[in-house]
Amino acid sequence: MTLRRALCQELAPQRVRVNTVSPGSILLPGKSWDRLRQRGPEAFAAYAARNPNGRLLNADEVARVIAFLLSPASCAVNGAHIPVDGGQLQAGLQPAPPSRTDPSAFPGSTTEPR
Repeated sequence: MTLRRALCQELAPQRVRVNTVSPGSILLPGKSWDRLRQRGPEAFAAYAARNPNGRLLNADEVARVIAFLLSPASCAVNGAHIPVDGGQLQAGLQPAPPSRTDPSAFPGSTTEPR
């Protein structure tokens, strides 16, 4: 975050805007949250339900925020940090799935997830 602040001040005279985006938990096919959803559906559902919006984000939702920041519509936005997490951090939730080495995160599983 310190780098963002410094860069936005340094590059503003060249009309370069510097903003950051912090995505929350995103459900992507074949990635950690998807594997948890398949191997531990109860754990996945419990985590998703704790999110303020009741679900994980999809990549398109984050991409739309980034597209806005890249567009002329955001010409007055510089030095901003935008969490795109559906309120996840405000709810005190960690954005990472349970540890892969924690078998209790995968109820009913007899093997450790890959």
